Amino acid sequence: MLLETNAVLAKEKNSGGNYIYASSHYIIGNDGTIIRCIPEKEVAYHAGKVNGYSIGIELCHMDNTGKPTQKAYDLTSHFLKERCLPHYEVRAKAIQPK
Repeated sequence: MLLETNAVLAKEKNSGGNYIYASSHYIIGNDGTIIRCIPEKEVAYHAGKVNGYSIGIELCHMDNTGKPTQKAYDLTSHFLKERCLPHYEVRAKAIQPK
């Protein structure tokens, strides 16, 4: 499981005009909604060499700080607990799961 904020991807996309194309399985919104973009059995291109055996989750945020809302954090935590994923199986870019 890989968690990223879209601020990280936006920063990477804007570096030198070279665009990086990426996808994720889920997007968690500021209001606490979850949108599934790609079924978990399909590959999302979000984590390089581990794309084939990881699930990508994007967290939305309100501004350029890259910090999601507390609702987004709480829902992400609940989402991971439902799937019985221990902390050591979660790799985060830009945030750490609670």
